[in-house]
Amino acid sequence: MKKLLIVMLCTALMFSAGCNSKETQANTPASEAPVQKNTIDTFGVIKSNEMTNVLIDFPAIIENIHVKEGQKVKKGDVLFTIDYTQFMSEIEQKTIELNTLRQEHQTNSMELEKLKKDLAELQNHLENNSYPDLKRLIADLKSAEKIYSDSLEEQKSKQHLLQKDSLSQAELDAFNKTVDTYQKNVSDTKLSIEKTRYDLQKEIDRLKLQVAQKSETTGNNNMSGIYTQKIDALEKEIKLMKEKINKSYIKQNDIVSDMENAIVYDLTYVNGEALSPDRKLFSLLDADSIIVEANVPEEFIKDIQSGAAATIIPQADKSKIYQGKITYIANKATLRNGETTVLVQSSIDNNDGFLLPEFNVNLEISMN
Repeated sequence: MKKLLIVMLCTALMFSAGCNSKETQANTPASEAPVQKNTIDTFGVIKSNEMTNVLIDFPAIIENIHVKEGQKVKKGDVLFTIDYTQFMSEIEQKTIELNTLRQEHQTNSMELEKLKKDLAELQNHLENNSYPDLKRLIADLKSAEKIYSDSLEEQKSKQHLLQKDSLSQAELDAFNKTVDTYQKNVSDTKLSIEKTRYDLQKEIDRLKLQVAQKSETTGNNNMSGIYTQKIDALEKEIKLMKEKINKSYIKQNDIVSDMENAIVYDLTYVNGEALSPDRKLFSLLDADSIIVEANVPEEFIKDIQSGAAATIIPQADKSKIYQGKITYIANKATLRNGETTVLVQSSIDNNDGFLLPEFNVNLEISMN
């Protein structure tokens, strides 16, 4: 029951037996002023400002539970032993897959660079007529054209000789066939040059297509290839998987306390049970951050201010008395069971470890 003890003046005329223990004794001389103690008395509950829910969001099975509900633990104490061999195997398999992709990407990158080099060389050869076969054919054409040109001059000379009867028609006809052969050589060589150029252009087009295809899978300076995308995605996936086991409370196969002084609660698993990512493993409450929470009736909240002295007396042992200060006064009232109250919190300055979460206490708050 929450009540306000407002000290009243006790006099011998009103009471024959005396007044409340928080007021002046009845046998106090009437001439002396009574000693007053203005407090607001209420009930409170021990709470903790800091708590941690321990979650395991990867496949694992509980091998052994080393603690019990409400047990006090120190930093580094082993709380659970779990088996997550399957999850580690998944990380290993994905790492192998990543390394394979990286090797394939490297191989494709080297092939892409070679294709680009070959393409550039062929384009240069075509533009400068420096491709060996093309260069040879151009030289052959020049020679064939020279021979053909010379044969035409010689043909004219032989025609003059024929007119002077110095050369027979048969000899001229035979030479004309030779000239025709020389002409055909020129034509054939030109066709060979055209075909060689055509073949070179086809090879250039084929290399361009291969470069485009390799660039799509491998990537280049202007785009992210399929390999690059796959590698990036797999790297991120492996990183997230490793982060799940890279926790301060996971030491190899053990789940340990990462608080200096803590209390374990909400143990809901049993040995051999598979862990679920949607269900916490347990909770840790920081025993070094416990406070008192109390609900003060709204009509008395005006008499309390932050920093006011508070006396805490546990129901578990009323011989123990703890001191504290009001550290928090809520800015919102709550209606409970027809009564409007305001939440306040008090520190515990001389905590000796006896007070446990959810202990009930009497809280005496000094009034303004």
